[in-house]
Amino acid sequence: MFIQRWTKFINERFEPISHTLMIVTFFGANAFFAAEISGLAAEPIQLGAALAVCGLMFFHLRLFDEWKDYDVDCRVNPDRPLPRGLIDRGEYVVVTIAVIAAQLLLAALIGWPALVAAAVAVGYSLLMFKEFFIGHRLRPRLELYALTHTLIAAFIAAFIFSATTGVPIHQIPLEFIAVMTMGWMLFNIFEFARKTYASEEERPQVESYSKRLSPIGATALVLIPAAACLALLAFLTHVGVVPVVLFAIAAGLTAVATLASLGYVVINQKLVARMYRAVHSVYLILFNALFAGYELFAIS
Repeated sequence: MFIQRWTKFINERFEPISHTLMIVTFFGANAFFAAEISGLAAEPIQLGAALAVCGLMFFHLRLFDEWKDYDVDCRVNPDRPLPRGLIDRGEYVVVTIAVIAAQLLLAALIGWPALVAAAVAVGYSLLMFKEFFIGHRLRPRLELYALTHTLIAAFIAAFIFSATTGVPIHQIPLEFIAVMTMGWMLFNIFEFARKTYASEEERPQVESYSKRLSPIGATALVLIPAAACLALLAFLTHVGVVPVVLFAIAAGLTAVATLASLGYVVINQKLVARMYRAVHSVYLILFNALFAGYELFAIS
């Protein structure tokens, strides 16, 4: 059955609870900040439609990744949905196209600024899918590959701004560009942490940042964007759109994540590495939730 197959796919490759939390908090952080700095409050229906588009965007990115990784997964992850034949590849293509079409249609219903912003985000995702036509050079450079792919978070944030305010993307103010960049950094933290393992977890033919750069180097990859997030938040505090207390709480979250990073470096064992990855996944959600909560309070 179609629904059963896709429900299984989603449960395995787009885990509903964690992804819903990630998407809702990311959306809230950007939508509520956009409302505060623009003074334009979206209607509930408009917010709901924008959130749906945001969710579809993240889902189509997952679909793209599964397709791109098919050949590798057939060798090293044969139990994943596509390699094991859970879903026919022709059906997979049709569903992917339908997901992209649905988000563009919803964006068009919100308004032309939202449609343009959604089209830009989809366009960038297509470049990602084609690996910017330099995949043979980009794939061996895993860190650069990640940085260019997580940048999609900034384009999705730009869509959220236009969809919830009705303001075209070329009129996005500097303060929101800082938040877009902060979102990009947060997703880099998530990306770098999720592919960092203890020595006993490393697998042949499977790339990881810990294997490429050592545990210390992989941890540095996470701490640098975390520091960038705090610097951007400090800028927003300096210009008066974020209170000092919000910066202080975010700094506390970063300190906890830093301790988890140090623990992973010192105790390079499977359990500690799993905790390290979990802490940084939760960090992404809590950072956005903190930001969203404050902005919602500020505009209410």
